[in-house]
Amino acid sequence: MNSGALVDGVQNFVGPILLLAIGIVAIKHLVTRQMTQFFQFMAIAILILLLFYTPGVLLAIVDTIYGLFNSGGGTSGEINPGNTGTNVPTLPS
Repeated sequence: MNSGALVDGVQNFVGPILLLAIGIVAIKHLVTRQMTQFFQFMAIAILILLLFYTPGVLLAIVDTIYGLFNSGGGTSGEINPGNTGTNVPTLPS
């Protein structure tokens, strides 16, 4: 079994259960007229569903953010490549 088939299997099994649970909680908020909690819950639920059904989107977002912060030059893992710690200035005596 390859990883693609495993991902599809998990999405096909867990996906409907996740949607059912989100629907039940959303109906609970609507029946009790808790609109603020309903909209907060739906925003979080939409984010979770997007990450669950389209995991490539998360990787694209992370790559974009990493590219923004890494645009100063150098390679990943090099915080300050010019500073080796040996050229520490000393006070004159």
